[in-house]
Amino acid sequence: DHGLGRDRAGPWYRLLGAALHPPAVLMAEVLQHAAENELPNRLRLLLARGTDPNIKARHPIFLGRTPYFGAVANGNADIASWLNAAGADTSTVGPLTVFLGACLADERHRVRAAVVDDPTILLRARTAHPDAIRRAAELGRPDAAALLVELGFALNDVSQGSTALHAAAWRGDRSMIDALIALGADPTLVDSQFDGTPAGWAHHGGHPELAALLDELASQRPTA
Repeated sequence: DHGLGRDRAGPWYRLLGAALHPPAVLMAEVLQHAAENELPNRLRLLLARGTDPNIKARHPIFLGRTPYFGAVANGNADIASWLNAAGADTSTVGPLTVFLGACLADERHRVRAAVVDDPTILLRARTAHPDAIRRAAELGRPDAAALLVELGFALNDVSQGSTALHAAAWRGDRSMIDALIALGADPTLVDSQFDGTPAGWAHHGGHPELAALLDELASQRPTA
């Protein structure tokens, strides 16, 4: 309503000038974020304002994914349905992506059915997405994390730099932290970029009480 993403002559362009991305690119970034992080109100607003559901966001964290792909991969079924209705291209999504989304949505019946239909899919999913539990933590889904542990995904995987517990600590998500600790998450592990423990991430994220809790849990961890 105030010109964001519509043109290069409005108030946002006057404020930011050449630093402002072209409108279509800017809206693609916001739409992708909404699709992957389950922000339905934001997504519906963008689609209602005519945002193209098929423009890929340029930011490297999205790895060239489309909004529809991101929605399915993160188990956001309603958002995927809205994007489909808005004309999103659904052809880029394969069975492995659908399976991962079912895991992250804790849709156990779909997960079981997929494994029956294709006995190789679980191994392929664990290989392609070793950090799936970390993504469950980023989305705040403890039940999905528990399902992924049952399916053999590595709870303390650090292949992508940090663990699920780091993600929950950064978000200040106490219920997620409790769930991960109950599943066996290791509070002593450090990430590969900052050499920080989950407690350090909690402290940096502005959650001192959780940082103290995680420090205490780490001190109780048996040493080798």
